[in-house]
Amino acid sequence: MGPYIPSFLGEEAARMFCLMGVRPTAPAPVIWETPRQLFKKLELPAVYRERFFSRRQRLEESIDGFLRNLRELASNASKQLNPVECERFCMGLRSRGLRNRFILKPAEILSVTVIKSRGCEALEQLDGKRAADESICLAFNQQSLNPKPLP
Repeated sequence: MGPYIPSFLGEEAARMFCLMGVRPTAPAPVIWETPRQLFKKLELPAVYRERFFSRRQRLEESIDGFLRNLRELASNASKQLNPVECERFCMGLRSRGLRNRFILKPAEILSVTVIKSRGCEALEQLDGKRAADESICLAFNQQSLNPKPLP
């Protein structure tokens, strides 16, 4: 795998890759990490700060995943964003009801906010499962009350 990568790179990039000293027999993760480190794009703290303040929790993203990403953006943006993390976390939550609850009664400590958010996330998942079970039961009830003859 190693000897093939330089053939896909430009002349200058191939030279830089070869100077890194990666053996052609190295495992694939080592080989792939080399160009990633060589050519990773460094961005200004202002870009990370903008991403931090515009970040919202995605539909299928867990509370912990959202928090991890926010913390990573905050650490790249500035070392002084820690007091803002709690407020930003609350404002980026997917659940509008939970977000409004934190606006009306803000938590001062991020860990308390995360624990409450995890609890609400677990309740939302249970509500979704219960609604699915109820719809199956309702469909079964309707079928048993109005059975259709088999052809």
